[in-house]
Amino acid sequence: MGGLFAPDTGDWSEEKRREWSDRKLYWQHKLAETERLDRERNSLSIEARDYNIRRIHQQVGLSPQHRQNLRDRGLTDEQIDSGLFFSLGQWQEVYGIHPRLAGVNPTGSSLIVPSPGLACPIWNPDGQIIGYQTRLDNPGDGGKYKWPTSQTQKRPDGASSHLPNGELPITYCYGSNPDFIGLSEGILKPYIASCRLGVSFIGAAGGQWAASPQQLQDYLTKARAKLGTKRVVLFPDGGAIANSHVMRCYEATLALLESWGYSVAIAWWGQVDKSHPDCDELKDLSGVKFITVDEFLALSRQFIGISAEFNAKARNLALEPDPTQYQEYLKWEEEQEQVEDAIAHHGAIYRFKDFICKGLKRLAPKGFKQPVTPEPTPKPAPKIWDGDRLGMPTPEQWATAGRPVVEFSGENAQVWTSAFATGWQSIHDKSGTGSGKTHSVTKIGHPYSKAWYLSSDHRNPTIPAIEENFADLNPRSQHGFYIDETGKQRLGTSDHPGEGANCIRAELFGRLRKLNYPVEGENNPVCGTCPWNGSCSVIPGRYRHDRAETLSHKSIRAHLESLPRGDYDYTQDILILDEPTSLITPTRQIEATANQLLIEADRSVGLGNNDYFLTLRTLVHSLQKLLEKSIKVHYGITHEEILSALKPVLEPDQIDELIEFLSNNQLNLSEVFTQPDAVGSGDYRQLGSSIQYINQQFRKEAYRETSSNLDQLPPNALIYLLKALRGDRGIVLRAYGGLLTLTINRVSEYSQIFNTAKHVVLLDATSSTKHLAAVAGIDQPILTIRKKATPPLANLEVVAINLKGLKTNHPSPTALSRVKALLSTLKAEYRNLSTIGHKNQLDKYGLDGYWWRDSRGVNTFEGREALALIGSPYPNVGAIQDNYLALYGNLDNFDEFYQFLVSEEILQALGRQRSNLYQDRQFKVFYIATELDLDFLKKYGATITYKQAFEICPEAGEGWQIALDSIIKALAESGARTQTQIAQALGKTQQAISKALREAGVTLSELMRRLEILLKRHTTNPIDSLYRVGCITEPEYLRDQYFRELFELPPLELVKTVIAIIEDLGWRDFRELFLDDYPKPLQIKALSSLTALLSDLELSDLIDYTRPAISPHAA
Repeated sequence: MGGLFAPDTGDWSEEKRREWSDRKLYWQHKLAETERLDRERNSLSIEARDYNIRRIHQQVGLSPQHRQNLRDRGLTDEQIDSGLFFSLGQWQEVYGIHPRLAGVNPTGSSLIVPSPGLACPIWNPDGQIIGYQTRLDNPGDGGKYKWPTSQTQKRPDGASSHLPNGELPITYCYGSNPDFIGLSEGILKPYIASCRLGVSFIGAAGGQWAASPQQLQDYLTKARAKLGTKRVVLFPDGGAIANSHVMRCYEATLALLESWGYSVAIAWWGQVDKSHPDCDELKDLSGVKFITVDEFLALSRQFIGISAEFNAKARNLALEPDPTQYQEYLKWEEEQEQVEDAIAHHGAIYRFKDFICKGLKRLAPKGFKQPVTPEPTPKPAPKIWDGDRLGMPTPEQWATAGRPVVEFSGENAQVWTSAFATGWQSIHDKSGTGSGKTHSVTKIGHPYSKAWYLSSDHRNPTIPAIEENFADLNPRSQHGFYIDETGKQRLGTSDHPGEGANCIRAELFGRLRKLNYPVEGENNPVCGTCPWNGSCSVIPGRYRHDRAETLSHKSIRAHLESLPRGDYDYTQDILILDEPTSLITPTRQIEATANQLLIEADRSVGLGNNDYFLTLRTLVHSLQKLLEKSIKVHYGITHEEILSALKPVLEPDQIDELIEFLSNNQLNLSEVFTQPDAVGSGDYRQLGSSIQYINQQFRKEAYRETSSNLDQLPPNALIYLLKALRGDRGIVLRAYGGLLTLTINRVSEYSQIFNTAKHVVLLDATSSTKHLAAVAGIDQPILTIRKKATPPLANLEVVAINLKGLKTNHPSPTALSRVKALLSTLKAEYRNLSTIGHKNQLDKYGLDGYWWRDSRGVNTFEGREALALIGSPYPNVGAIQDNYLALYGNLDNFDEFYQFLVSEEILQALGRQRSNLYQDRQFKVFYIATELDLDFLKKYGATITYKQAFEICPEAGEGWQIALDSIIKALAESGARTQTQIAQALGKTQQAISKALREAGVTLSELMRRLEILLKRHTTNPIDSLYRVGCITEPEYLRDQYFRELFELPPLELVKTVIAIIEDLGWRDFRELFLDDYPKPLQIKALSSLTALLSDLELSDLIDYTRPAISPHAA
């Protein structure tokens, strides 16, 4: 091989020079074409760039310092806002930004900004932002303006600012002057010049218009159509005329413009050096002359002396290669010729390697497709402390050991007591469902002033001992309590009243809470105007009397929200929270319209401050535009977008003044509650027994007036809106459906209780301790404990049934009918099948329970052989996102948290049968949803089986599946062999049969061939087997013609086809149904094309990946 690359010592002939030049151009073109394809594959579209950059602008806003800088350069606030400038901090945090936008990290959570600065958007003539440059606050030696880039040492293939066509963006700034189109260097400069001079400018960083010819020509065409002029004027920077590099850029651009037929002139105001202003510093055009290109070049030559002879020499030097470089070129050329020979024989194999590596990943099983998030990095398993062997660690030992989970095998209550004795205040018992956590509540000793068992369903405890030994603390109820069809006690409503109403004004408390007004306390206005006020604490059956009686007990079960607040002392109490994530509400929400906010602002007029009202009215009017816009936005307008729009409306000092004013002038709720008139006992002689009736009517009238006042009372929202604008943490805004929703962190209401209690026990098998600490506001370390046990789902089989149309909580009538058909089939086999689905489908499916109420913490389904779960428990993304932001202050790891909530609810639902308590029995759960991935359940011992709904119940299949089933039956039973014969056998048209086959993606001859193979195997159910082995594949796979077409395919297409077939069938059926029928030459070409693209390591990975499927028997 060495002789092939011997150095060429001969002289350079003209022919050799031409050959060198031609070959160099050829391979430059090939390289450029490859780079272009890479850019098109990796670059975002213009629409995606515009959307993501606007999102960054909305999230980060513009700092006061940068706004002032822009003002100092002559821009008004309106022009600044129109330009969508934004401020970037070092390593600026963002969220939800596409990672293929230049300058964004791989997770879309921060920007690669080593130094802070002002981001200047780059616009196209269609009003889209196609990129931006950052003007650094403290530029170093590398220049003042920087392009964003994701290309780093670890990510050399990261996104750059280049457009898909390879050009760097240039900007278009519209002006109304119809006389000409201006050219100005830079991105920010032409925007300022356009605003000040009224001229349409096209700007390019470094004056490199000629390096972006496609954009330049497109911009000029659109500007010409809008302005009606073909005249282009270059506005040179001060001193550019003396800079040879800049002048070469100018000359290239001017030549390009003239070749396109534009009339070109130069704007000249004597700017021979930097002491003269640039175009963005001109006040108007009165001092500007317009000279010709020749006059401008002549002036330039006076300063830098560029000659045609020099240019010619420069061009000749470019043609004479370096000898060493030429020898390297010869060697490289020889190698490329060999590559070209291989390409001619096998096709462009060398370009497919990346595709194959990605193709292998496609063979992995599919999973949940909502929400769409990157696969999280696997977290290390938690450290374990063997409590049986090592005993209970002290807090100090626990911290030193790396915060391990303590595992034990004894009674839960004994472990709790042991933990308390070693210095622990708070415990998270993470033992599996059915492990006896709740049973232990009554077994713990009682060295406490009070023991509180807190549950969202405290009226219906699942453990009889808790019901007997813990007094129930009821809430206020205006409509009493009733027993539902399952035997559980429920809070009465106006639509479903019960017995034992204890508060005739409970409704008013609820209305005031919803409006975010504090209403509890001894002197609250609701109780103060209530006719029961004097007797409520002394008559049994009324709220205050019964509450005081219940609070006298040492063991109490209650809801967390019913706990005593204020001065109550918890320092000698234990609090046990059952399923704390469904019990604790760490945020509260307020909803307000723009009119309600204006009504609230109007109070400032009555308080004698008209200026504050005018300021608040300006703010609300700005907000109203966003609320109107939010009606058309699917997920609403986010917190960052609202802040970005409203912050410029008020100065920081104004916000502080308004917050102080509203804090000092809170609404006196007693003004809202009307005191009833009354007839005294002195009038008895005149009115007699009518006094009681008259006073009753007075009370009713006062109640109606109070209710009417509450209808008109605006929510207490304005002060929280101002605090959010000030930057206070824990307040999140969202505009949705014309309403402003404020999500407010209220963890502090819990933290005082939990942090002062003697002991706290959290009973939750699935939540993370970190999250529980966050929602409860517990400041002290929490010990996580877990009972040693057989995996809780070891005797449970989960059948994941894929049924189209269940990604939404409101499925279509077609999807509903399919679910009903499937449930009917399942219930025919499992007579006692219980069902859980979404609340709005209780009657549609005849469900036994619904997600989030009956899917956790209940024993209703204990011991049931089979349970069906319908749909997936996806909570409202926007609401969860706002809660997360209010709780944690950022959206880091939100996607992972959201998926955890879904998985947690599924795991809770799978524990409802309490299968772990019946180890000698087998249980089943049929999970009916769309595109399931339940593999995470395997670590809990569950067996997972994936099926299509059609396999269990043909009526639950899609239309084409049902049609294909009929066709297969006709093939198997009637002897039909053509589409016409099948149509006759089924009583259908031939066109209908053809359509069904086409939608299934299979030809009749292919279907017949596979059916024959399966029947030869004596398959008991050929229809199901056909479905499982993938009879739905690419169409037109006919034997002879099919083989010929495959053999003629280039390697890329051949490899794609092979991978698709393997993916559809699996290795075993690929061998038996396809590969054995392939002609040997085709087998050789297909497999050699595949393996030639893989390194030894990749090939080894492929073999390892497929090893379980390729058993010795299959091979």
